[in-house]
Amino acid sequence: YAVCVSGRCLHRSAYKKDYFPFVVYSWDKPITGFYGQGVVEPLTLLQLDLNGINKFIRRCQRAIIRPDIYGAFNQRMPDAFFETGVGRFFQTRDGKPPTFYTPNALNAETYNERERIVQRMFALAGVGEMTAQGKKQPGVDSGIAIREVNDLQAGRFGVQAEGFEDWHLKLAQRIVWTMRDVAGGTKT
Repeated sequence: YAVCVSGRCLHRSAYKKDYFPFVVYSWDKPITGFYGQGVVEPLTLLQLDLNGINKFIRRCQRAIIRPDIYGAFNQRMPDAFFETGVGRFFQTRDGKPPTFYTPNALNAETYNERERIVQRMFALAGVGEMTAQGKKQPGVDSGIAIREVNDLQAGRFGVQAEGFEDWHLKLAQRIVWTMRDVAGGTKT
């Protein structure tokens, strides 16, 4: 057992227990080494695509979506065009009331692609949107029904669900052992 800081060992002694003092959970077991793969790692490329589309949409919306207003605002206005930052005003001389026009920044397919990426991410992770948002499904009111829904979702990831339950048991066991050590080894 050692407690160390950069370049210095503060304490060193023999570790007499037959278990590690910490419990680790990984979504996928490591092939080599200590660290396994998390649930988010396989989603990295899709997340990069989603970030790119969101950035593109934001740029287009800021550049294009501004109302254009056509009308005779003030006949003494010298410029045929002026901008306020909110919209663009175009002076006309026909005396008609102002006409408003707001263009679409992008077609619906761009927004649909963003939704498809999000749906692929949920499907790849194997998590429903309701579960990810911490909401219960409509019509699922009893505790038994909620557990049944969780069992159905966990079916695809039986190994991971079992590992998560095992992690909780090991963690509880370490807490009990630690409290016994703190109490001086006495059984109460």
